[in-house]
Amino acid sequence: MRRSPRRGGTPKPTHTPPAPSHTQTQSSGAENPEKIGASGRQTRSSGLSSAANVISTSSSSGRTSRKRASTPPTHPHPQPPPATPVITTGSSGIFRNFRNHRSSGKRNRDLDVSRRYGIAAGLALLGVRVAGGLLTPIADCDETYNYWEPLHYLLYGTGMQTWEYSPVYILRSYAYLLPHAAIGKALALVLQLLQGPLPPDKRLIFYGIRVLLSLISAACEATFVDGIARRLGARPGFLTFLFLLTSAGLFQASPALLPSSAACNMVMVTTANWLTRRYWWATFFAVAAVFALGWPFVALLFLPLALHVLYDCIFSSTSRPGNSPQYQRGTIRVLTYGIGALLLVLPPVLLVDAYFYRRLAFPALNILLYNIGGGPEGADDTLYGVEPWSFYLKNLLLNLNVALPLALFLPVLLLSLPWPAWSIRVKLEAFVFVSPAFLWLSVMTLRPHKEERFLFPIYPLLALCAALSLHGLVAAFEAFASAGGEENGGGKRKGSSSSSSSSSSSSSSSSSSSSSSSSSSSSRSKKTAGQTKTERSSSSAEQPSTSLFPSLLLRLAQRLAGLLAKALIPFTLLLHLLLSVSRVVSMTQNFAAPLHLFRDFSRTQRTSFLLQQQASPSTLPSPHHSQPIRLCLGAEWYRFPSSFFLPHADIQLTFVQAGFGGQLPQPFRPRNGTWAAPLQSFNEYNREETSRYVPIHSCHYLIELFPPYLEEPQHQDQQQQPDEEEYKSEDEHTAYHIKSVVTRLRELGESMPEAWKVLSRYPLLDKDLSPSPWRSFWVPFASGPRLHYGALTLLEREEHNGAGPGPTWVE
Repeated sequence: MRRSPRRGGTPKPTHTPPAPSHTQTQSSGAENPEKIGASGRQTRSSGLSSAANVISTSSSSGRTSRKRASTPPTHPHPQPPPATPVITTGSSGIFRNFRNHRSSGKRNRDLDVSRRYGIAAGLALLGVRVAGGLLTPIADCDETYNYWEPLHYLLYGTGMQTWEYSPVYILRSYAYLLPHAAIGKALALVLQLLQGPLPPDKRLIFYGIRVLLSLISAACEATFVDGIARRLGARPGFLTFLFLLTSAGLFQASPALLPSSAACNMVMVTTANWLTRRYWWATFFAVAAVFALGWPFVALLFLPLALHVLYDCIFSSTSRPGNSPQYQRGTIRVLTYGIGALLLVLPPVLLVDAYFYRRLAFPALNILLYNIGGGPEGADDTLYGVEPWSFYLKNLLLNLNVALPLALFLPVLLLSLPWPAWSIRVKLEAFVFVSPAFLWLSVMTLRPHKEERFLFPIYPLLALCAALSLHGLVAAFEAFASAGGEENGGGKRKGSSSSSSSSSSSSSSSSSSSSSSSSSSSSRSKKTAGQTKTERSSSSAEQPSTSLFPSLLLRLAQRLAGLLAKALIPFTLLLHLLLSVSRVVSMTQNFAAPLHLFRDFSRTQRTSFLLQQQASPSTLPSPHHSQPIRLCLGAEWYRFPSSFFLPHADIQLTFVQAGFGGQLPQPFRPRNGTWAAPLQSFNEYNREETSRYVPIHSCHYLIELFPPYLEEPQHQDQQQQPDEEEYKSEDEHTAYHIKSVVTRLRELGESMPEAWKVLSRYPLLDKDLSPSPWRSFWVPFASGPRLHYGALTLLEREEHNGAGPGPTWVE
């Protein structure tokens, strides 16, 4: 057996691996499946800070790559890979491993830059979320009547009750509302300390809870981005953060008092722990989302988590695969996670609901059975509306815009694009992490009853899908753009390698004259080098002259791919930002009339209440007068924000018959309202209960929407009648005639329309008369002429005839 000489001879030629190119280092934060699996344990930087490294290191990426490529290897032999995977920082700044940096000064500078970018990103996220809590209108009446109203009852003893909270049906859980009630109590104590003996402005509590919900969402988003950066790389994490930050959907979902919004936060926290292999915490938050929120449908989102945890716990053991004890240990571990989380979450939920309903109840099971058809015949969710299959796609396109096609094409991109340094296993794991979004969207699309709030839990996952798609496209363009340069450089390296090989072979032949085996080896090396040189010259001579044109086309395509790789991310994010801002402005301008109108009503009533209290300080206000102030709602009853806009308990919310044919809510009983029988009957078939209505002449105030006035073409000799006096609000497109007001009041049953006067009005978009997309997106200087607004109006009756017939809402 021949051995290479160790002393006195020529050392065996070694192959030095080429330095990583800019494309390879920037393509992914997970170079191999082992690295992705261990990254959660090895990275300690925060998600926003690690994602900010993408910006802080991109300016020096080219210099770093060239410097590494020109540095000669220190060791004569290639070093074996480390036993434990180490996460390193490439030219894209995917992860910062400071053990590779010998200079403490450079390390401190990088830390300062990352910290500054992380703080800036966090402040931007907080600012956007606080703005959402203050500006976003309530888009769903379920948020008002099923959550804000019971919360107001828990705090102040008044509020509207829906049939879901009736002790007869028990479809809603008080366990979700109880933490919010504690927050509201704390805010009320703070206001009492600041305002003294004055009654607190309950609107401040309303907005305080919304802002706090937005801040909780921001914290969950930061945790979500941190988990993505640790497992999938900082560029996917950074892109996900930007998609979340500029998302119109999350701008609306984060401050909403809805189980679906809370489920969105739970999904982010659960996925972050899932990505970093904290399976116990992932299981705990998943179980809490299913049972503590009273919305069991979210369990569908955690099905891939359960299967993946089971698989990982079984096959991550050090024992031999296929061994029966290994399966037993993995199964027991997963069952321990699930049972432990269930024991921590379920008993407090059952105790809270048992206290408020005064009997053992399980609302999560009841609402699940009702929605899947387990109730009486004809009683299911289709009673509240049926939408076509395209409903969710349209809503996602409005709220996610360019992120939606990127997210939906992720499975195709994972299978087709040759992502550098991403193996098949890594791509499969990446798809497993985002698979709950596709599973949820598929199942919910098949359901006949659809609502926009059902999409809230998958907004973060779709943002991650869009980030991964954008990351893969950029990596593919970078790989194609650098292919030509690597081939040219590779040819030069091959030539130098062959020449050094031939020179070493010749020196070996001259120094091995005493050994026949060495001389035969050198002769074979010379022959091989000669054949290589001859083949290279003959292949270059046989190349046709017509290969110049395809080569130019290839170089042009590579240049274009390089430009796309540099411009795709900025262009996509900028377009997403502009469309999201346009959507947000459209929502806040076109649908904020209820918040503004009830704000005016609250200010007026609170001022008059304080003046009355100052006039008679010895008389304490009674919580219930014999004839309370009646605020009546017409056809726009579902736009009522909440009782937090009613400054005191003397104001009674009622309804006038205005064409709605479904079941309306009713007030809680002042005492024992959570478990005592309702004041009036409820039904589970959404049938209209006429006992909810009061006559319009018994109302002190009325809130009604008057449709926009559309001018009809008139002849020049036709004069305007005096009773067609036009009333305009501040918006020039809101106009209606006094005749239309009189007509509408007569339709509502008023025999004396002249007894009403207008106190305040705000423009509200008429969706039927305003075409799309102008009603969905705000376009400067273009949307205005195409939109039509009605006038949401607050009227006061000057001549009041007493309470009249109708419910008095007293026990």
